[in-house]
Amino acid sequence: MWQGLDAATGAVASAIWIARPAAGHTLVFVDVDGRPVEVRPAAAPHEG
Repeated sequence: MWQGLDAATGAVASAIWIARPAAGHTLVFVDVDGRPVEVRPAAAPHEG
Protein backbone atom coordinates (compact mmCIF):
# COMPACT_ATOMS: atom_id res chain seq x y z
CA MET A 1 0.00 0.00 0.00
CA TRP A 2 1.16 3.53 -0.76
CA GLN A 3 -0.34 6.89 0.22
CA GLY A 4 0.71 10.36 -0.78
CA LEU A 5 -0.35 13.91 0.08
CA ASP A 6 -0.06 16.97 -2.12
CA ALA A 7 0.70 19.63 0.49
CA ALA A 8 -0.22 22.43 -1.92
CA THR A 9 -3.75 21.18 -2.69
CA GLY A 10 -4.44 18.77 0.17
CA ALA A 11 -5.22 15.97 -2.31
CA VAL A 12 -4.63 12.48 -0.96
CA ALA A 13 -3.79 9.55 -3.23
CA SER A 14 -3.70 5.87 -2.30
CA ALA A 15 -2.55 2.80 -4.22
CA ILE A 16 -2.93 -0.85 -3.31
CA TRP A 17 -1.41 -3.56 -5.45
CA ILE A 18 -1.87 -7.32 -5.32
CA ALA A 19 0.70 -9.49 -7.10
CA ARG A 20 -0.75 -12.75 -8.36
CA PRO A 21 2.15 -14.67 -9.93
CA ALA A 22 0.05 -17.80 -10.49
CA ALA A 23 -2.44 -15.76 -12.52
CA GLY A 24 0.33 -13.94 -14.39
CA HIS A 25 -0.83 -10.41 -13.58
CA THR A 26 -1.04 -7.79 -10.86
CA LEU A 27 -4.13 -5.94 -9.65
CA VAL A 28 -3.74 -2.26 -8.77
CA PHE A 29 -6.39 -0.09 -7.09
CA VAL A 30 -5.82 3.68 -7.09
CA ASP A 31 -7.96 6.47 -5.66
CA VAL A 32 -7.51 10.21 -5.33
CA ASP A 33 -9.50 12.01 -2.64
CA GLY A 34 -11.65 8.90 -2.18
CA ARG A 35 -12.58 8.60 -5.87
CA PRO A 36 -11.37 5.54 -7.78
CA VAL A 37 -9.22 6.08 -10.85
CA GLU A 38 -10.56 3.82 -13.57
CA VAL A 39 -8.25 2.63 -16.34
CA ARG A 40 -8.93 -0.08 -18.87
CA PRO A 41 -6.61 -3.05 -18.53
CA ALA A 42 -3.76 -3.28 -21.03
CA ALA A 43 -4.11 -5.83 -23.78
CA ALA A 44 -2.44 -9.14 -23.03
CA PRO A 45 0.89 -9.57 -24.81
CA HIS A 46 0.81 -11.78 -27.88
CA GLU A 47 2.29 -15.19 -27.26
CA GLY A 48 4.05 -17.14 -29.94
